[in-house]
Amino acid sequence: MDIDSKVKQSIASALSIDVNSIKPEHYLVRDLGADSLHLIMVQKTLEDNFGLDLNHLESRDLNCKVSELTIMIKYFMEKSKE
Repeated sequence: MDIDSKVKQSIASALSIDVNSIKPEHYLVRDLGADSLHLIMVQKTLEDNFGLDLNHLESRDLNCKVSELTIMIKYFMEKSKE
C-alpha cells in the first residue's frame, strides 16, 4: 500500500468513515467532521501505521488538507531515516 492510501486508511479508521469518501483536498475538520478527539485519534493511528512519533505535533497541525497530511508523513518518514 502506498503512503497516500495508507494515510487515507488511517484517517478513515480514526474517523470511522469510508476511505473512498476521502479526497486529497478535504480538510479533516471542515470537510470530514473531525473534532479535537478525532484529531488525536488520527495522530495515534498515523503513529501506529507508520511507526512514527508525532507527539511534537499539535492538534491544529493536523487540521489540514489530506494531501498536506500526506506530505507531512512523507517528510517525517524521510527524517526518521537520517
